[in-house]
Amino acid sequence: MISIPKAGTHLLFQLAEALGYNPGGPTPQNPTGGYWYYLLNTNAHTGADEFFRDELQRAPFGNRAHPFMRSPALFNYRHPLDILVSEASYFHLDGKSPLSVMLSTLSFEERIDRLIDDPWLLGTLRDRVGRFAAWLDCANVIPVSFEEMVGSPGGGSDAVLERLIWSLQLKLHIPGDPAAVRASVQKRDSATFREGRIGGWREKLLPSALAKIRAFPQDFMARFGYDLDAARPYPTQMETRLRRGIALSKSDYTNTPILVSTGVLQNNIILYRGKYYAVPMSWGPTELTRFAEHELEDLPHGQSEIAAVSAILDASIGTKDQRTTGATPLFSLGEFNIIQCGNTF
Repeated sequence: MISIPKAGTHLLFQLAEALGYNPGGPTPQNPTGGYWYYLLNTNAHTGADEFFRDELQRAPFGNRAHPFMRSPALFNYRHPLDILVSEASYFHLDGKSPLSVMLSTLSFEERIDRLIDDPWLLGTLRDRVGRFAAWLDCANVIPVSFEEMVGSPGGGSDAVLERLIWSLQLKLHIPGDPAAVRASVQKRDSATFREGRIGGWREKLLPSALAKIRAFPQDFMARFGYDLDAARPYPTQMETRLRRGIALSKSDYTNTPILVSTGVLQNNIILYRGKYYAVPMSWGPTELTRFAEHELEDLPHGQSEIAAVSAILDASIGTKDQRTTGATPLFSLGEFNIIQCGNTF
């Protein structure tokens, strides 16, 4: 799930859940069917530049083994000027965005001016929206506009929303009645879903603000299918995107050992055949493809990196306990999610 900030992210979540998907958190190495995931960490707003350029420098194996390429993805976009108005109506609120410390002292018009073109931090509106434009080119990405999702409560059309739902059902092989899914989406509320109406920018933006936006190259507007002078509320490519199919990468690195982390409790963590194995660094270069099945099972391992680290600890504690008391560890850290509440994890 990928969404431009303030483009209706929670509405996208609600649509996915109405289609039968449950929240799955950060993308695991082996995603489970029936769940939706964040692309990176717990961030719904991953720009294409972050994933294809920045993450490539950090991720093991040049990010080639990430399941994104082999999975369908929903990408949510919106008229950039409605995004701008939503930013100015939300980013200044204390506790809602870190930007509140910078924007809370400004009036709405001053926030709009700052968000149109901020040379020191936020860049231009064109910059912020443009970071997501390349998702439209990805063969595994299904573009979904806010204007299609919002339905009649937001000034759109229930018929358009049902067509969107039906197209998603066809692409994702989901059974059910589009009208029932639409009703399920519309009965849900969102904590950040403000006015949520199509074309609200026409009433909110002053002529001076529009003049600044017109001074930008309008490629970022056209890229998503919008025009400042068009009366049509929907993106011009809506029909094409509704009918566009999806294609997933067929690459499979399951049988390729991938070094994930080094120096973890004097072990290297290696992803191989869907599991994370801890290999002592003292062994030197180690080729897991030559290990027999029972030899792999003897290594500390788990379904996630933290589970493999937990298995290292469990093996160490278990050896000591069995030597002294005959006891075994009561539980594994890999069976738990770690969540911060206040100052406690």
